[in-house]
Amino acid sequence: MRSPENSIPRVGIVTGQLSHGGAERQLYLLAQGMALSDKFTPVVYCLSQESNPYGSMLSAQHFEWHVVPKDIRSKFGKLSWLVKEIQKSRLSILYGILNVGNVYAGAAARCTKTPYIGSIRSSNSEFPLILKTLSSISCKRADYVITNSNSAKQSLQDSFGVRHDRVRIIPNAVSIMNPKPAARVKIRKAWGITDNELLIGTVALLKPEKRPGFYIDIYLHLIKLSPAENKFQFVWVGEGKERRTVEKLLTGLPKSIRQNIHFPGERDDITDCLSAFDVFILSSAYEGSPNALLEAMSVGLPCVATDVKGTQDVFHWAIPYGEVGMLADPQDPERFAQDLMELLRDPQRMKRMGKNAKRYVTEKFTLEKMIGAYIEVFYEVLSSKK
Repeated sequence: MRSPENSIPRVGIVTGQLSHGGAERQLYLLAQGMALSDKFTPVVYCLSQESNPYGSMLSAQHFEWHVVPKDIRSKFGKLSWLVKEIQKSRLSILYGILNVGNVYAGAAARCTKTPYIGSIRSSNSEFPLILKTLSSISCKRADYVITNSNSAKQSLQDSFGVRHDRVRIIPNAVSIMNPKPAARVKIRKAWGITDNELLIGTVALLKPEKRPGFYIDIYLHLIKLSPAENKFQFVWVGEGKERRTVEKLLTGLPKSIRQNIHFPGERDDITDCLSAFDVFILSSAYEGSPNALLEAMSVGLPCVATDVKGTQDVFHWAIPYGEVGMLADPQDPERFAQDLMELLRDPQRMKRMGKNAKRYVTEKFTLEKMIGAYIEVFYEVLSSKK
């Protein structure tokens, strides 16, 4: 039974956007978990008009959330709007998501004298200098800073200069969902892929750091390794600003090759799409804690990912579970393809890896564990202010 609303502390979650993305997915799961815990009430603030799909999903769950008005475009205007909304909401804590969220939430916290928690969710340090500097200041002043991996924590220290002991690592959670009946057959048919073809797929935004060009190169090297058995299909689910680059790359390929590489764009049925894959690969140049990889593992897919910070962290606790995935060369697509081919030629290993991965993720990356860790931090912040 829920406690009276006014007796539950309210946590304001500030984000730059609520569109497709791993951090946005985790924000939504955090809001769900907080509500289910009955200990804290989430209130979400979005600083842009990019508010779907998660804005609609928050509304469907009857969560309180606010989006900056369309006519407010300046940075100071957005901060002023956020401060006014926070004052009206009577929040107990502010939590900033990613660097934009950190900057605005940190500034608003100082204006409203509200306890503040920052976050860094990636090992990438190549941000615009002003954004990086302001985010660094916010995190240094924060009551706590949350990261999702050891690599992100190291980046927080090395690149942002945040070396205080108020940093907590809280791994991402995976929301386990089951594909619809016959989803595999239906989606493969829509993509023109037969049942006897090996479908190697990924789910990611088309962003430079996700490297769709590297992904295409993996395919090109893969078919060179097995010209006689060229029954491979590649699918990249996701949309983004690299779409034009991808189209140019595909245009330069022979039709016989181009027809086996698919970029169907943005989808809302990700679990169903994963059910159509035989193998999941990740070609990122860097990661924080890759949600797409965790979700692919949770449905029992064998996975091959670039051996970079972030993906390394995903396998950190895996030894008791056996082989749960492969890390491949992040710089050489030919060597990545060789490792992938080695796996594809061993169906028993693929099956074993997928089974191990599913058990590992569903036991180690639960929503309950993530929410429990957040609630502990929230209580520590509140108790320190008494």
